[in-house]
Amino acid sequence: MSDIFLFRRKKRKVQINITSLIDVLFLLLIFFMVTSTFVKNPGIDISLPKISKGTNFSQQNVIEIAVTKDKLLYVDGKKISVEELADTVKRLKEMDKTSQVFLKADTLVPYGFIVKIMNALQLGGIKNVAAITEEVKEINSKFQAPDDK
Repeated sequence: MSDIFLFRRKKRKVQINITSLIDVLFLLLIFFMVTSTFVKNPGIDISLPKISKGTNFSQQNVIEIAVTKDKLLYVDGKKISVEELADTVKRLKEMDKTSQVFLKADTLVPYGFIVKIMNALQLGGIKNVAAITEEVKEINSKFQAPDDK
């Protein structure tokens, strides 16, 4: 008589090893975090004046003052009034004496309001203010300076 063996195969559980998938996911996450640009005040909508040639400043130790077209004033992203500006800037300047003051004002802000801000900065002990603009390659304007030839 012949022995008949019936083998039962154990059903193997199907497993998907996702360790390498998670590694790739983390690498992509780190890549996008490192390569993305970080905007200091993304919620403040300002249309900067456009000029043909500007000067680059160091972005370290900066006190940024932003003025919207609605005459809203922000210092380093915090909304304040013009009356509070002198004290706020004085306090920030005392914390870091090497800090620079950058003024970003919308093109539609009236000149008189900018003068008020400059006066408040002067009262706060600020002597130098950099006006931040947007540089463009070519400006078609009747006020454009002629090229040196």
